[in-house]
Amino acid sequence: MMDFIKTAITIFSAQLVIICGVFFVSGLFMPQVFNNLYATTSPTQRLMVGLLTAFTIGNFLMALAYKVFPAHLTAPITMFSMVLLQIVFAVWIYKIEVNPWLYPASLLVLASCVWVSLLLQSKT
Repeated sequence: MMDFIKTAITIFSAQLVIICGVFFVSGLFMPQVFNNLYATTSPTQRLMVGLLTAFTIGNFLMALAYKVFPAHLTAPITMFSMVLLQIVFAVWIYKIEVNPWLYPASLLVLASCVWVSLLLQSKT
């Protein structure tokens, strides 16, 4: 159980940092905080900042997760965290109203990730 928790924390952290970097480069991440920075820099300059910070840290954490934790945990948690964080950021950044069908759809993604985990552990 501790492996699962440590894996989930590492991967969610990596995915969160990477997604923050993507939205930073596009100028959509916390515009009220970074408004002056967005106004004075181009997307290429923000990409360079993102490469040196968010993308490097996120990729390091992801590589660490795949090195330290078993693949039957790492792969499915990576898939689920990416989907979940994309939904959260879409709702937050674009102010999308949550469709009630999003909840069962997310549970279906979670069930698929559990299935992937079981298949990665099977010997056949």
